[in-house]
Amino acid sequence: MRNLLWLPLLFILTASIANAEYWFQSGARAGNSAAWNNGAMVSIQTIEPQHPVSGSMAFWVGENLDNGAFLQIGYTIENQTGEYPNNCTTAGCSGHVYLTAGNATWFYEYFLPGKNSSFLGELGPDGAAGPNGTFHTYGFYSLGNTWYFLFDGKVIGKVDLGTDSSGPNPPVAIAELANSSGYESYMKPVIFANLSAYKYDQFLPVENAYAVVSYGYGSKTNIPNTYGVEELDNRVNFFEVGSGLPTSTNGTELWHLGYWLKISAPIRNLSSSIEYAAYSQIPISVPKIIQINSTARLVFSNWIGYGVGSYSGTSNYSIVTMYSNITERAVYTLEYFVNVSSSFPTYGTGWYAANATAKYGVEKSIIYITNQSRFVFSSWSNGNLQPNGTVKVTSPLKLIGAYSQQFLVEVSSQYGNTTGSGWVNAGKKDIISVTSPFKNISNTERLAFSEWSNGSAEPKLEVNVTKPITLTALYVYQFKHVIHAENAYNMTVFPKWYLINGEQYNSTPFLENGTYEITGAYFAGVLINVSKTFSALGPNNITLTLPIYNVLLEAHDLFGMPVNTSITITFPNGTTVQEYTGASGSIAFYNVPYGRVEGRANYLTPVSFAASDGKPVTITLVSPANLAVIIVISLITILFLIWIRKEKKLVAK
Repeated sequence: MRNLLWLPLLFILTASIANAEYWFQSGARAGNSAAWNNGAMVSIQTIEPQHPVSGSMAFWVGENLDNGAFLQIGYTIENQTGEYPNNCTTAGCSGHVYLTAGNATWFYEYFLPGKNSSFLGELGPDGAAGPNGTFHTYGFYSLGNTWYFLFDGKVIGKVDLGTDSSGPNPPVAIAELANSSGYESYMKPVIFANLSAYKYDQFLPVENAYAVVSYGYGSKTNIPNTYGVEELDNRVNFFEVGSGLPTSTNGTELWHLGYWLKISAPIRNLSSSIEYAAYSQIPISVPKIIQINSTARLVFSNWIGYGVGSYSGTSNYSIVTMYSNITERAVYTLEYFVNVSSSFPTYGTGWYAANATAKYGVEKSIIYITNQSRFVFSSWSNGNLQPNGTVKVTSPLKLIGAYSQQFLVEVSSQYGNTTGSGWVNAGKKDIISVTSPFKNISNTERLAFSEWSNGSAEPKLEVNVTKPITLTALYVYQFKHVIHAENAYNMTVFPKWYLINGEQYNSTPFLENGTYEITGAYFAGVLINVSKTFSALGPNNITLTLPIYNVLLEAHDLFGMPVNTSITITFPNGTTVQEYTGASGSIAFYNVPYGRVEGRANYLTPVSFAASDGKPVTITLVSPANLAVIIVISLITILFLIWIRKEKKLVAK
C-alpha cells in the first residue's frame, strides 16, 4: 500500500479517452486488526444504470499483499458500449467481452509485484452483477500462493501472486470513478455491507473501519474528491458511498465492531457477559476446584466454546480472540469425598465424580499380631461382609471397616482326635472335646481321659476365649474291676450302679491306681448304704453282700387257719402293689432292700403291718367263721349265766 492510495482500475477501451487523469476513491479501510489476512470479502449492492461522463465506475474490495502485489474484485460500469479486452494475463488478453454502457458486470483484477501498468484479470458478461438493487458478495482468499476470486461464493478465477498473506495491509471496500476527466459524473449511492477478512479459514467481519475519501495511485489530486461515504442507519459494517454524501476526513472511524463474551459457570459469581472490542484477545479463567463443603466440590473439566475465536479444551486458563460473539461454558464435574477408614490400612479414600463407581477395601483381611493373636476383617459399615467392594457415589460416603480380634485355641491329645481347635473371636465361647476319651490296651486295661492341662476333668469343655488357649488332654491307666453283688442269702443281685468315692459306676468300672470305697449300691430304686474299701492296683474282682432280703407275709385267723386276703404293700422305693395271700394265706416278696415293707391287710377289719431285715410277718385276722363261733359261744355264755341266776333265786326261796 502506497500512502493509502490504491492502484487504478485499468481498462483498455476500444476508443481512447482524453484527459483521463483522475481516480476518485471513496469507501472504507479496515483497521489494522484485519491485517495479516489471507483474503477479504464484502457484499455490494448493484445500482444501475450509472452514467459516468468519462471513464468508468467500479465498486470493489481489494488489498495490497506483503510482496507488493495487488488484487481486487467487484463490479464495473463503463461509459461506452463496445467490446473490451478480456481474460488478460502477462501473456496478453485472450478474448473480448461486449459491455453496454451503464450496465454492471463483475470483474476481478490483479497486479503482480512491481508490475502495475496494464490490466490483468477478467470481466464478466454484460449485466453479470445482477439486477438493480440486489446484493452480491465479492471476495478472494489464498491457498498457498494461489489466490481465488469469488462471486457469490463461486470461484470465477485464480492466480499465483507469489505470497499467501496481505502482510500488514488491511482490506478496503471502495467506490471508484476511474480514468475520469473530473468529478462531473454523478454516482448513485451504493451500499456496502459486512466487510470481512479471511482468517483462521473463515471470513470474519472486521473490527473497525475508517473513511477513505482520496485518490487512486497515480491520480491527479488538484481537484477535490466529491464522492462521500457514511455509515448507514448507524448499522455496524453497513455503509454507503456515492455523490451527495459527506466527504469525511480521510481516516475518520466509520464504525467500531464489538462482540460479547459470555461466560457460563455453575457458580454465579463466575458467570459474566461483557462486550469487548472485536479481535481483542481476552483471557478467560476459572478455578480448577470450587469447594462446596468438606465433602463436596466442583472440579473443572473443560471449556466448551461457541463462536469464532472461542476456546474448547481442558485448560482452566486460556485466551479467546473476539472474532465473533463468544460463549464459553465452563464444565465442572461434581465430586463427592469417599472416606474409607479402619483400624488397619485401607484403600479407596478420595474424591469421586458423582455417580462414579468407587472401589474400596482393606489392604489385608487378616492382621497377625502374634502367632496366636490376630485381627480378621468382619464387615463394612454399609453391610458389606467382603474385605473389598464397589459402591456408586451419589453423595459423600463414609465407609468404616470393622475387624474382630481372634485368639488361637490349640487342642491336642496323644490319643484320639480332639475338637475345638482354631481361631475364635475374642469373648466368644468355644466347645472343646476329645472324641475318644478311652484307648483300650486289653480287656482289663485301658488309657482313660483324666483331665485337661488346665485342670478341668470334663472331656467336653466350654471355654471363654479371652486370650490364646493351649489345652492338652491328659490320660491315665485304668484297670477293670468286676463287682459281684449278693443278697443276704448269697444269691446274686444286680444293682443298677454303685457309688464309688462319690461317683456312679456300673458293675465293671475301670479305675486308675488308688484306694476306693464303695459307699452305695442302687438297687430296686433304693440307694443302699454300703461300706467297702478296696485298692485298685490292677484288675480286681469284688464281692459285695447287700442288705437285701426276701419278705414272707402269712395271714391266718384266730384259730391259725390260713386266710386269703387282699394286702396293699409299699416298698422302700415308694412303689405300691396290691396282692392276695391266696388259699395258703401267704405271699413272698423277693430281694427287697433292707427287707422293709409296709402294708395293710384289707379284710373284715383292716390290719396294718411292717417288716424289716427279712423277718417274716404274721397277720392275724378275724374270719367270718371265727366271728360265728364267737357269737355262738357268746350266746351260750349268756344263756348259761341266765340259768345260773335263776337257780340261785330258787334256792333262796
